[in-house]
Amino acid sequence: RAGGDEQLPAPQRLGREEGFDVVEDLLRLQHAAVAKLPKPPFCVGFAAESEKLAEHADTKRRRKGIPLIVANLGPATFGRDDNALLLIDEQGQRELPETGGRADKLSLARELIAELSKRL
Repeated sequence: RAGGDEQLPAPQRLGREEGFDVVEDLLRLQHAAVAKLPKPPFCVGFAAESEKLAEHADTKRRRKGIPLIVANLGPATFGRDDNALLLIDEQGQRELPETGGRADKLSLARELIAELSKRL
């Protein structure tokens, strides 16, 4: 589905046990509204995945209609001081740190900011 096709799943209130997560669904509607703007702002998504990092993150990027998503393997980074990121856009994907492997989170944040500044 395209981001602009998002809608509430039912005309009446549904509880979590019935498959309706208020926060998640409202965020999805907000993302759809932003994606439909005549001049949408440059939006970056973030995805912490547990498996199939590139596939799941790119699916999320396309669903939200955003140009870039920054992904990592969430459970592998929780409680750690280092990380590895995967940037995915229409042209493909790129790893941070560029040297491969992992880097401390401050260094990664600096690399990410440098990359984002090139795109603005």
